[in-house]
Amino acid sequence: MLHLAHTGHWLVNVAYLLPVAAFLAWLLVTTIRERRQAAKETREAPEP
Repeated sequence: MLHLAHTGHWLVNVAYLLPVAAFLAWLLVTTIRERRQAAKETREAPEP
């Protein structure tokens, strides 16, 4: 039989993991934006 911990145990783990997941998501979004901006600037730069 599958034994699951009560909600309190899950909430503690989620409370610990949520800020880490939010930071990683922010880091991913920021990295993608910077790469797109750099690629856009490279395409728009006039060639000598």
